Amino acid sequence: MPTNMQEHKDKQYNDNLLYQLQSIFGFLDNTARQAYDPTDLVWSYKDYDGKPTNSGIQMDAQEFVGRFFDKVEESLKDTSQKYLIEDIFKGYSASQLICPSCGFNKTTIENWTTLQVEVDGMSNMHESLRKQLRGSIISEYNCQGCKKSVDATKRTLLTKTPNVIIVHLHACSSAWRRSPTLRSTQAMNSLNFWTSTPTASKRT
Repeated sequence: MPTNMQEHKDKQYNDNLLYQLQSIFGFLDNTARQAYDPTDLVWSYKDYDGKPTNSGIQMDAQEFVGRFFDKVEESLKDTSQKYLIEDIFKGYSASQLICPSCGFNKTTIENWTTLQVEVDGMSNMHESLRKQLRGSIISEYNCQGCKKSVDATKRTLLTKTPNVIIVHLHACSSAWRRSPTLRSTQAMNSLNFWTSTPTASKRT
């Protein structure tokens, strides 16, 4: 593992992000302690200006994960593990606009490392995912197929789920945060995800 020793406040830090990440998991795996001082990781995880991350500033969780994965992928690009993040965390979805008149289907394939789900007003995550699959109505959509202004259906299908899914709970209300049904690990473990094609769906 390449190292890049830097000095900060009279202390030497290893500036290699992968080294610090391995140190964290090695420590947690080989000791009985339940906490780890992430100071060295914070030093190695630089912001857009190349400065150590300010742990006193709150950051959007989805933005943090995205930037973190980008940095790890950059560090791995010249190694045999360059597809590690993609193999473990990357999923794919199809965003569709469907014309009710002629059936024209405009599909855009997107990849993601965090699955964003709406939770406000939902009793559980199954309901949220079903709503996403059913979609919503887009009024006065100009169809490219029949050239008419129609009320098209916009929906998102999960075409490939990753081995590990990171769920980003969008627009959480205080009522949702108080709900043990939605927040519990058991609820997450009970999810049956559906992977879909434009014409069919199958359970995984």
